[in-house]
Amino acid sequence: MESLVIQRFGLPLALVDLEAGQVRRIEVLSPSFLTAAGARVGTTAAELEVLYGRAQLRRDGQDVCAEFAAAPELSFCLEGPQGKALPAGETWAGAKRLRASVRSIRVLGDPTAP
Repeated sequence: MESLVIQRFGLPLALVDLEAGQVRRIEVLSPSFLTAAGARVGTTAAELEVLYGRAQLRRDGQDVCAEFAAAPELSFCLEGPQGKALPAGETWAGAKRLRASVRSIRVLGDPTAP
């Protein structure tokens, strides 16, 4: 798999993972980009719930990411206050209580695409 970094003025905006010339995943790192529902990097867990409903949290490597039935192609990786990692085993209610916010948005490619 190959990765590309999209930058502007030296600041990373997104990471793009390619496999056999096809985009498999885009990880948005900048608040400049919004989802169709209006979420962006910096959106709080409570704001995500208003936009998408209740989330399921899952660990992806070092990240804790929120996934929503209403947006199966998106995964919102969260961080706690002052950019700290969320505690292991954190719940969705706990993430909202901690005022966790989106650190990155992963746009997942179609795994069945050729």
